[in-house]
Amino acid sequence: MVRRKILILFGSIFVIGVLAVWWTNKDDLIRLRVTSQCEKCDLEMANLIAVDLTNANLSGSNLKGVDLSGANLSGANLAEADLTWTARFFDASDSPLIVANLTKANLAGVNLTNANLSGANLTNANLSGANLARASLRGANLSGVNLREADLSVANLSHAKLTGAMLNGVSLAGVNLARADLTQVNLNGVHLGGANLSGANLTGADLTQVNLNGVRLGGANLTEVDLTQVNLTGANLIRVSLRYAKLRNTDLSGSNLNRARLARANLSNANLTGVNLSYANLVWAKLNDINLTGAKLKYANLRNADISGGNLTKANLLGVDLTEANLKEVNLTGANLKYAKLNILGLVGAHFCATIMPDGAINNSSC
Repeated sequence: MVRRKILILFGSIFVIGVLAVWWTNKDDLIRLRVTSQCEKCDLEMANLIAVDLTNANLSGSNLKGVDLSGANLSGANLAEADLTWTARFFDASDSPLIVANLTKANLAGVNLTNANLSGANLTNANLSGANLARASLRGANLSGVNLREADLSVANLSHAKLTGAMLNGVSLAGVNLARADLTQVNLNGVHLGGANLSGANLTGADLTQVNLNGVRLGGANLTEVDLTQVNLTGANLIRVSLRYAKLRNTDLSGSNLNRARLARANLSNANLTGVNLSYANLVWAKLNDINLTGAKLKYANLRNADISGGNLTKANLLGVDLTEANLKEVNLTGANLKYAKLNILGLVGAHFCATIMPDGAINNSSC
């Protein structure tokens, strides 16, 4: 029985090897090695490990399943080339077993316009100055990749892994990064206007001085992210995780944080004018001197939060939980506190004028 299994295994390996050779067009492979010019060639499953392809022309070529690990593709033209995984072999979970291997490949300045690199392994590759406009990198492994000064205009990086990637001078405006892994990536100064970061993992990422205006962040994980002084005006942050995040002096005016998780986040001096924080979790959050004018906080959890000195004029605090919260010198003019849970002793110096109290009574004591 064991012997039979071994024979089947070796037989399978032999068949795969034969197919790999059969799929690759030998004439195209020879032409590439001799002339470095192979436009629209069929090189599927070819072995190009550590091959010097400097300034080679592979535009429009079929490079499915090609092993380019360690290859030098500096200045090469791979526009509209297909570097996707080979869809002939799948495991039990229906995931591709063979992917384009570009580990540590030198792709500096390469032209990959419209190229299909879905699922490719680009770990520690050099893509500095590369043209990746409209390229598909869906599910690609870009860990430790050098993308300095690369053009990623309208590229698809959804589900891609970018941990440790170098993105200095890169514009990610309009890029699809839905569910991408950007854990602890330095995005300081990177332009993200109009990018799709829905469901992306940005845990511990540095987003200081980043313009996130119009960025889609719904369901993203922004735990421990530094968003100090970032512009998040009108941002969609529904169900976003911002636990332990630094949001000091951040402009969140008009943004939607419905059901967001902001436990222990630092929002000191942040602008939350007109923000929607309904059902949000702000337990132990630091909200001192915050501007929540006209904000919606219906049924939000603010237990033990520090809101001292905050401006909650005309804020909707219906059913909010303010148990043990610090409300010292808070401005509650025109605020709605109906059904709210709060500690009266924590309201030292608070300003009341046309304020609806938890029992529905109107408090004009500070008018």
